[in-house]
Amino acid sequence: MRKVLVMLVVACAPSLFAATTLEVRSAMHVMTVDVEGEWKARQYTVRVADQESGAVLASQELSETGETARAKVELDDNRVLDISVRDTGLYIVATLLVQANHQTIDSLEGRWFMRNPTGILPEPSVNMPLRVGGNVRAPVVMHRVEPKYPEDARAARISGIVILEVIIDRNGDVKDPKVLKPLPFGLDQAAIDAVTQWKFRPGTLDGQPVDVIFNLTINFMLDKVKKE
Repeated sequence: MRKVLVMLVVACAPSLFAATTLEVRSAMHVMTVDVEGEWKARQYTVRVADQESGAVLASQELSETGETARAKVELDDNRVLDISVRDTGLYIVATLLVQANHQTIDSLEGRWFMRNPTGILPEPSVNMPLRVGGNVRAPVVMHRVEPKYPEDARAARISGIVILEVIIDRNGDVKDPKVLKPLPFGLDQAAIDAVTQWKFRPGTLDGQPVDVIFNLTINFMLDKVKKE
């Protein structure tokens, strides 16, 4: 079974009075949200695609009902996509949960700020790490190193996920890992040791490489350890 990756992106989006496309991705899936219309009268078209093949798994049209629009899509392979879009007028939050056999196998969340209180969008600085969204494109992993399962954790039959926030710099290297969700018996350190050896095609802003803040999830299973 595929493993869980949770990713949160925060970015400034253009003014959404015209049609705008927002995007968030994990190692497994890509979710795009087409937004059209003004606040409280917006229409959303949410598409979920397979990250590796690019095949569209679902396309769902949503309308605002209060602040949150929701949909649940059942796929032929028994996966269930739970989609929601929350729009406060100041920002839009889109989430996707992918479940199989009543277990969450992937989770994405994107948050796009529409404007600051003055109504003027700040220009992102290329001198600080950016979040994926808008003109900031996500990095793409080119080389993975699988984590080693600590023997103490294996003996104690400890399994689960470790979530790391990292900076993927403009050279595609992983820097400054921070543990957002730890596991005991050295599993979080094993995750850090592995991902700091990964190599990415760097994220870009308007086509130029930039440092990007990225969340990675490593799933430790007793039968095997794998990151997809």
